[in-house]
Amino acid sequence: MRLLQVLADGLSNGSIYAMVALGFVLVYRSTKVLNFAHGELLMVGAYFALVALVDLDLPYLLAVPAAMVGAGLVAWALQRWVLRRLLDEDVFSVVLVTLGLSLILRSAVAFVFGVRERALPAPVDTYVDVGPVNVWSVHLLAIGATVLVFAAVGAFYRRSRYGLAMRAMASDQAVARLMGISAFAVFGLSWLMAGGLAALTGVLAGHTVFVSNNLGFVAIRALPAAVIGGLDSVRGALLGGLLLGVAEQLASFYVGGETRELAAFAALLLVLVVRPYGLFGTPEIKRV
Repeated sequence: MRLLQVLADGLSNGSIYAMVALGFVLVYRSTKVLNFAHGELLMVGAYFALVALVDLDLPYLLAVPAAMVGAGLVAWALQRWVLRRLLDEDVFSVVLVTLGLSLILRSAVAFVFGVRERALPAPVDTYVDVGPVNVWSVHLLAIGATVLVFAAVGAFYRRSRYGLAMRAMASDQAVARLMGISAFAVFGLSWLMAGGLAALTGVLAGHTVFVSNNLGFVAIRALPAAVIGGLDSVRGALLGGLLLGVAEQLASFYVGGETRELAAFAALLLVLVVRPYGLFGTPEIKRV
């Protein structure tokens, strides 16, 4: 019984990690850049939602999409006016720029909102019995949102014109450009989608922890999930996130709470030794 509860908690945490990992994947597939500012976009989205829900008193179903649009536009603007200028630079330089952007965003949020932790109210706050397991409604919300997001992204990549263009760019940028696909448009759309997803993830994470300018560190904890699954794989992001969440909970249950992060990076090291490109990653992929 207790083990089932631990696994359920692991899946709920893993769903958050999976969506963070998907944000890394969306940008990396198209640009081959590991975006270290993704966590701060998550933080910005959470603050947008906090303002909409608490300060403006908007309904939840209006506040969350508004936060997603806001964070998506912030991500697009960063890509448009900063990272686009570095399109022909080496990947390492661009990664350093994303690190700088993460520091700027964190400092800007601290300047505007302060460093005080604030609670992000959830639409439903109760516990539900799912068979022998007692699950918090916020965790069910996170799991449900993860299922919908991955289904939507999968359908987008398979069936939409823009999704096919992004897949072509991920496969071979040079060939995609020769086919008339705009690299600028694909890069911009990738960042826009990643920013919107970051906001949704930030809202879900903000329901379980307080919102502050340190919320972006959730992305650092979730980064192993993206690497484990493969930095260019959508299904790898899902599997990597769930595996990471379950591994952390099992380590905490059997060994102790202080071993959660150790378990995450031990799993990362094991996968990198066996499959350096991740469980579902492309072998030819260049690593950062």
